[in-house]
Amino acid sequence: MRPQKPETPTGDLFRSTLEAIIDPEHELLRLAELIDWTRFDDAFGPLYHETKGRRGLPTRLMAGVHLLKHMKGLSDEETCTAWLENPYFQAFCGETHFQHVLPFDRSSMTRWRSRIGPGDLEALLAETITVAVKTKAVSHRQLERAEKILGQQASDKNKLYALHAPEVECIGKGKARTKYEFGVKTSI
Repeated sequence: MRPQKPETPTGDLFRSTLEAIIDPEHELLRLAELIDWTRFDDAFGPLYHETKGRRGLPTRLMAGVHLLKHMKGLSDEETCTAWLENPYFQAFCGETHFQHVLPFDRSSMTRWRSRIGPGDLEALLAETITVAVKTKAVSHRQLERAEKILGQQASDKNKLYALHAPEVECIGKGKARTKYEFGVKTSI
């Protein structure tokens, strides 16, 4: 079944809201405000059956967890651990109160990725790149580099191997254990 639409939070007398304990100017919260989360509801909603099965996890939660995973370079398990410990991760994913129990298990991430497929996952990451360009967190030149990396073939000359270090080259060594090394040639 499709995930439920997020409900308007009601007051909880015994728990503080995340809004009361975190810095509203934190980079993850500013990014969360810029992302069009409803776009993902609309894009991923048709992938769910209307009446059969258990209700899906909220789209913002799953999309947010995957964005955090890729932004921070974490594994699924590390992402789950970090989400549980970090109030900024939870707020980025749409939570209003600090959660002490993970609302999903690690295997839910794998199942969600297989449901949406690689094309839609790339669209999810493309949205963050678009937001990064709009806010000038990433220069347009870096997105040109990303397009070059995505479009290059194995037989191409002058390949780009690293976004953060465009000077890195492939150095042919001819050794049995390592045929190639990556770095910059220097001489002293």
